[in-house]
Amino acid sequence: MPITNAYRLPALLALAAVSACVPLPPEPGFISVESEPAGADVVVMGKNLGRTPLRIRQEDVFPVTYPPEKLAQYGTIVLKKEGCRDYVQSVDNKVYVRGLKARLDCGARPSALPGGQTGGSTESAEERLRRLKELREKGLITEEEEKAARRRILNEL
Repeated sequence: MPITNAYRLPALLALAAVSACVPLPPEPGFISVESEPAGADVVVMGKNLGRTPLRIRQEDVFPVTYPPEKLAQYGTIVLKKEGCRDYVQSVDNKVYVRGLKARLDCGARPSALPGGQTGGSTESAEERLRRLKELREKGLITEEEEKAARRRILNEL
């Protein structure tokens, strides 16, 4: 029996629904940030945007322009709360769509590092170098920016 026009649109819509499409977040352009316990400062590109729970703009995490010294902070959300370790999360499609739901480690004090940074990063040097390479391959940073950031990461070891 041939498929009639009346069945084509529903069939196409059903096919599109089960295909490998990337879902959109509830509010495109925004990322939901939550923490347990709540009330953590949300820091993006070195700037405190507020406290959890919070919705932040995608362009705050992925700005079009930024100073070269902030390259390592590009695409990263940091949650800071007194008495807890800093929680560092790279934003990928999963975080963009579902939001960031972080459980903070408040059993240990963060350790001080040079430059006013604090320890407790969930991202190893290897992960940071891999993310840096991905940014370069996507054309989001120049070769010079990649080399400078790579040197900084390796010098921290």
